[in-house]
Amino acid sequence: LTAIFNHQHKGYDYVALAQEYVPAHKEYRVVFFRQKPLLAYERFAGEVAFKAGYWNLPEGSSIYVDDLALLQAMSRFLDPMFAVFPLDWVGVDLIVDEAGNFTLIELNSGPRFTHFIQYNGEELVVKLYEEVLKALQEG
Repeated sequence: LTAIFNHQHKGYDYVALAQEYVPAHKEYRVVFFRQKPLLAYERFAGEVAFKAGYWNLPEGSSIYVDDLALLQAMSRFLDPMFAVFPLDWVGVDLIVDEAGNFTLIELNSGPRFTHFIQYNGEELVVKLYEEVLKALQEG
């Protein structure tokens, strides 16, 4: 990944894709600012195995996560990634398998909140941006 994203390398690209099937028990989106989780939600779609487009499925919704232990476990799992790529702002998509193991699915440089707001209202997203703006003002 370091070579792929190195502008000076002949193999530079702005996208890296690696795939392997991972049976998902749950899927999450976690938004980080300066490696701190600010907002997390489960991408819920009932018992279907593949949750892409979960919001269009009959049981699909975004379920806000406020479980501190789960958020800490997600952060610990991602610490090695942040050590290599110290991203200031990123939406991380994770899968949790039946055994409780995390798998990193995707990093999003411009996470959107349309579906989260649809199911949870805008208050938590406003709070997220207020926290980011306050941190940026403080330096």
